[in-house]
Amino acid sequence: MNNILIIHLKRFGDLVSAIKSQHPHSNISLLCFEEFSSVTKLIPSLKNVYTINRNSLNTLTKGQLYNTGFAIEELRAKLVSVAKENWDRVINITNDRASAHLCSWLLAQNSKSKIKGIRVDDNNLVVASDFWSLTYNDVLTKTVNNSPLNFRDVWSRMTGVEELEPAKLLTNARNEETVSRNFDTIRKTKGSVVGIQVHCSVKDKGFTDEFVVELCDQYSAKNISPVLLIAPNKEERSRSRNIAEACLTKPIVIECDFIALSSVVKNLDLVVTPDTVTKHFADAQNTPCLEISLGSSPVFKQATMNPNSLLVVSNCRTLRSVNIPFVLEATAALLTNNRNARFTSPQANVYSPRRLNGQTVYVTKTSTSNDEVELERHSQTLLLNRIANINNTNSDDITSIAIESVNNPVTAKAWANKTSDAISNQTREVLHAIRSLLQVKENPKKVSSFVEALDRVLNVTDTLTTASLSSIIFRSKLESLPPANFNENARVIESLLFELKANLQTSQSLVQNWEMAFNSIRSDSKRSRSDVTTDLR
Repeated sequence: MNNILIIHLKRFGDLVSAIKSQHPHSNISLLCFEEFSSVTKLIPSLKNVYTINRNSLNTLTKGQLYNTGFAIEELRAKLVSVAKENWDRVINITNDRASAHLCSWLLAQNSKSKIKGIRVDDNNLVVASDFWSLTYNDVLTKTVNNSPLNFRDVWSRMTGVEELEPAKLLTNARNEETVSRNFDTIRKTKGSVVGIQVHCSVKDKGFTDEFVVELCDQYSAKNISPVLLIAPNKEERSRSRNIAEACLTKPIVIECDFIALSSVVKNLDLVVTPDTVTKHFADAQNTPCLEISLGSSPVFKQATMNPNSLLVVSNCRTLRSVNIPFVLEATAALLTNNRNARFTSPQANVYSPRRLNGQTVYVTKTSTSNDEVELERHSQTLLLNRIANINNTNSDDITSIAIESVNNPVTAKAWANKTSDAISNQTREVLHAIRSLLQVKENPKKVSSFVEALDRVLNVTDTLTTASLSSIIFRSKLESLPPANFNENARVIESLLFELKANLQTSQSLVQNWEMAFNSIRSDSKRSRSDVTTDLR
C-alpha cells in the first residue's frame, strides 16, 4: 500500500479526495498549518493530519516573534512523526520556499521518496519535479488577474489525477437534518434561500456592510430569502448585527464553524461570496456560487470551478463597479439555471467556468469584455498545453472559446500583430544567443558577448504574456542548472535555447492561425449577439 503525504500548508485540501479515488489502496496524509486543522476534519479518507506552527516558519525565514532556537526545536518536535514514516510520494502543492525545504528534508530522511512539486537541492537551488510543477512555481506567479490556469488544474496534472467530479466534504448528520428541514420550511413561504458570506479576512477582497444591506433588501423584495453566513467570533457577530438592523426585512443569520458550514452550504440554493473558503465549500457540495472577485483576489487562479456557478470580476477591483442590479441579474440566471444568459456592463465582467478534458476554462459572458485580456489568457492556456506535449488536449475547444470571445475583430487583429511582432523579436534574440554560444565554443574570450545576448533573451521575463511565456519557462530551467564551469553547462544551455526557439515557433503558429480566424469574424454578427444581452449600464 502506497504512503502519500500532501504538503498543503496554506489553503484548503482540494485534491485529497480525488487522489484517494485514483489511488484507492493508498494511505493519504496531509501536512498543513495549525489554523487549518479544523478544515481537515471534513476531508474524507485522510489517514493522518500533521500540523506545524506558522510563526515558527516565520521566525526562521523573517526573524519574527520567537527565538530562532526555540522555533527550530518546535518545528523539529512537530515533524519527528512525519519523518518516521516511509513516504512513497511527497506532493508539495504549497508553492513556497519553506515547503520546498521541507520536501528536501523529508527526502534526506528517506531517499526512496518521490517528490512531486518543488524542492531545494544540495546547491540551494529550487528544483521543479516536472513541467507542471515548473508552471505552478514560475509561470503562474507572474500573473495575478489573468492566470491561464486554475491552481487545482495544475495540481491535478502534477499528480496525474484528474478531478472527475467535486470532492465531497463530510457533514454532520444532525446538522444536515436540521438545516435541510429549516431551509425547506423557508422555501415554502419565502422562495429560494441564498447565503451571503458577510466577512472576508482580507479587507480589500470583501463586501461592505452597505452592499450587503442593499443586496438583502433587494433579495427580500424579489421573494428570495437572504441568509447571512458568519463565523463564531465577536467581529463577525457585530457586523451581522449591524447589517440585520439596517435591513428593511431582517435576514436570517447563521453562525457556524467549518463543520456546520459544510451542511449549510450543501442545502442552500445559491452562495454569494467574495474570495473566501466558502466558495470552495460550494464547489465541493456542488452548490451554485456567485463569486465576486475584488481587490487582491487572484481571480482565475483560485476561482470557483463549478460549471453551475458564475464569476464576477470587477475591472477596478472594487465594489464600485459591481452594482446591485448586476448581481440580481446574475442571481436570476443561476437560480433558473440559465446557462445562455449574457450580461453587459462597462465596469465588470462575468465568467462561466467550463470544464474541459483535465482543465477549467473561464468563458466570458459579457459583451463588453476586453478582447486583448481574453485572447492573452486563452492563448497562454493553449500554448502551455502544446509545450507540455499534449497538443490535442482541448485545442479545438479553447480556440473556439477564444474566437467567440472577440467583440471587435479589429482589436483582435491588432493584438495578433503586436504579439506576432514580439515573438519575432524574441526569436531573433534567441538566434543571436545561439550564434554567440557557438562562437564561444571556438573562442572562449567571446563569452561576454554571449552573456549580453542571453540577457536580452531574458529581458522579457518579468511579465507573463503569450510572447514571453516560452522565455519564462526557459529562464526557470536555466536557473535550475547546477553550479559548474561554462564548458560543462554549455551543451545543456544550447539544448535549452533550441527548445526555446521551437516553443517560440509554436507560439507564432498559434497566433497566426488565430489571426486568420479573426479575418472571418463579421462585425455585424457580434452586434446581433449584443442585441440580446442584458444592458445594465
